[in-house]
Amino acid sequence: MSLVHTLILFQSVLGFLLSLIFIAVAPSFVGNFVPGPVQDISVRYVRISAFGSCLASMVETAVSLGTTSLDKPV
Repeated sequence: MSLVHTLILFQSVLGFLLSLIFIAVAPSFVGNFVPGPVQDISVRYVRISAFGSCLASMVETAVSLGTTSLDKPV
């Protein structure tokens, strides 16, 4: 059980760090792909979706793997 908690905690921390990285590079990422007039809105969208998708995906994956490992012990 402690291994599952460690997995969830580790994946949560990594997801949070990855989200922070996406937030930091959002202006340069948007600058490469989005035309000038809508860049400000696009930067906000990228920042919001970084937490919405990246962090949630990491935690969901960790919970899924933890549940699978608890259901099928070796």
